[in-house]
Amino acid sequence: MTKPVHLLVATDLTALSRHAAHRAAMLAQQTQATLELLHVLETPALAELRRLLGSSEADMEQRVETQGREAMQQLADEIEQQHGIHAHWHVTPGRVPGAILEQADRSDAGMLVVGASSAAMLRQWLLGATADRLLRASTRPILFVRQPPYEPYRRVLVPVDFSPCAAAALAHARAIAPAAQVLLMHVCALAYEGKMRFAGVADTTVMQYRQQSRRDAQAQLQSLADAAGLASPQWTGVVTQGDPGRDILTQQVELDADLIVLGKQGADTTRELLLGSVTQQVLGQAHCDLLVTPC
Repeated sequence: MTKPVHLLVATDLTALSRHAAHRAAMLAQQTQATLELLHVLETPALAELRRLLGSSEADMEQRVETQGREAMQQLADEIEQQHGIHAHWHVTPGRVPGAILEQADRSDAGMLVVGASSAAMLRQWLLGATADRLLRASTRPILFVRQPPYEPYRRVLVPVDFSPCAAAALAHARAIAPAAQVLLMHVCALAYEGKMRFAGVADTTVMQYRQQSRRDAQAQLQSLADAAGLASPQWTGVVTQGDPGRDILTQQVELDADLIVLGKQGADTTRELLLGSVTQQVLGQAHCDLLVTPC
């Protein structure tokens, strides 16, 4: 298991992003990682404010930056008081998410942490664009925080497709939630069932095919858990047959998972196109936090 040694929190200073900062502080405390907070003064937003309020460029930017610095200092003080973690912080003008990725490179962040919400239509649209660009451009794990962090993660759902990403996603899950129960999940695609039915194959044969797919998946889940050193009380295997995005969301609710961990393939593969749509569906609809990890 590779634990992140430096966490970078991108915050817009809303209540939701404060949840992300406090979750990152809890993780830093658990893993002995360093913590950094970043607030980006969005350049187009500043230009719009100047246009609406008629303020001079220097005056407007100075006031906004001063307010941002005061709020960041207050957030850093809160984190130190509640978690005993000293957080370095920056306020910088730029464009999201480019400024986030640049700072992540400068500080060699082991993980990015951002707030995620589906509560408001406008905010969801804005987040969707930023989240999608971060997911596509970043080669670092990204933790999207949705819930207030009252306690360490208890139950982590790790959907796997048995690609090389599976072991990496499981390792990241154990790194940030070492005491949590791991819920390994596989969705059987049943790629040939439609062709079998089209060819007139008997229902009993199709059912046997389904059952064998389940047994194979369960055996592979066991092998993955064994390779990771997970004993039976530490993990549970779940195999479903259906739509990956829908089944992941259903299992998150039924199993009461407070974190989902998804692996991200390379951008040039067909599987990434499918996984990308699943990731976006889960990010937009899940009621818990989501960690997207690179392979």
